[in-house]
Amino acid sequence: MSRHYTGDINGSFWPGIQACDDADFFGQEGLPPEPTELCYDFNRDDLAEIEAGLETCREQLGLWKEKLGAVQRSCGRLRQ
Repeated sequence: MSRHYTGDINGSFWPGIQACDDADFFGQEGLPPEPTELCYDFNRDDLAEIEAGLETCREQLGLWKEKLGAVQRSCGRLRQ
């Protein structure tokens, strides 16, 4: 996944650095309509797998979860 910019000059940077298939972790497999895109379709039937994936993320974050939350709260992104 790259970052795109437009203006007097158009382009992108960091192409190929980041994977964009993180949603696969939540029980779906991205279907590529084009080589550079992935499409996902989640619905209520997927809720159990999504919740299990979120719980795994919370467990893996461990001690970092509170530190990340503190940073986000200080930036006004999360309510306390």
